[in-house]
Amino acid sequence: MVELDNKSTVCVVVASEGYPNDYKKGEIIKGLDKIESIPDISLFHAGTKLDENGNWISDGGRVLNIVAEGDTVEEAKNTIGDTLVVNSGLPSDTFNTAYGGKISQQRAEQVMEYYLSRKMPMVWWIGPSSAHDENIEGDIESAGFVYDEFDVGMYCDLNSTNLGKYAHPEDLKIIQCNNTQNFLDFGDVLASIFNPTDEHVKMFYSKIQDIPQSARKDLVLFVGYVNGRPVSTSGLFVTDVAGIYDVSTRPEERERGYGSAMFYATMIYAKSKGLRTGVLQATPDGINIYKRFGYQEICEFHAWSNKKVRISI
Repeated sequence: MVELDNKSTVCVVVASEGYPNDYKKGEIIKGLDKIESIPDISLFHAGTKLDENGNWISDGGRVLNIVAEGDTVEEAKNTIGDTLVVNSGLPSDTFNTAYGGKISQQRAEQVMEYYLSRKMPMVWWIGPSSAHDENIEGDIESAGFVYDEFDVGMYCDLNSTNLGKYAHPEDLKIIQCNNTQNFLDFGDVLASIFNPTDEHVKMFYSKIQDIPQSARKDLVLFVGYVNGRPVSTSGLFVTDVAGIYDVSTRPEERERGYGSAMFYATMIYAKSKGLRTGVLQATPDGINIYKRFGYQEICEFHAWSNKKVRISI
């Protein structure tokens, strides 16, 4: 006889790197003993097997199912932990990030350990999707994180904003990335705004063309060219809103209106696709620029880095 109760559950599916395409096998899976020791957590093996040394390793696309129970969905989420950690495979805190979830000292230590065990730099973006108590700074600092950056979240109603016409520089030609050279140019421009130039940014964008377009249809990138030379970029991530990112201009090409032109063109593109809301993160210096286009402040983002601990090991 099957006995049912009214508890809520949350299931997390763990997949191999590269899934669902050419995924890896034979990766050692760590931390299973810790998961199994947590009350109200059930662990189900799928694509796993034991190697000759008794280690659980990945042996399929979908590797594990982790199920948490709770009286409510929110309680189940807090049990399993809903902080998302991203490991790009590159030693760059531009792409290795954590965000969301209920933050505690234990969670901060878990996130720190995840990246330190892989010797990876990272930045933890803490914003509206993160729940925490009043001692969040103490919890994060005690785990070894240091404060790194402050940004402002902004939004815009694209339908009510009068975009009109923007007289962008006549010598600027804006192209949507659709071939290998365009993606290389995008990475080259974006890498140039870092001091020193971040070669890992170039590497990241050089690999995008290898991903089937169907798997990256939500990502739209633009490059601005002057006399055939890439000088500026902008990026759009499409969900139910238009997220505009990576608006950048080569340092030696600034103060010529290229960045504003790229931003405007991206807004026009988003609106043409039926998107009604635009969102972005702005540094304090850039807030007034985006307000000119109808954006309003809505929230804050605080970035915390593991660089102090990582440098010391």
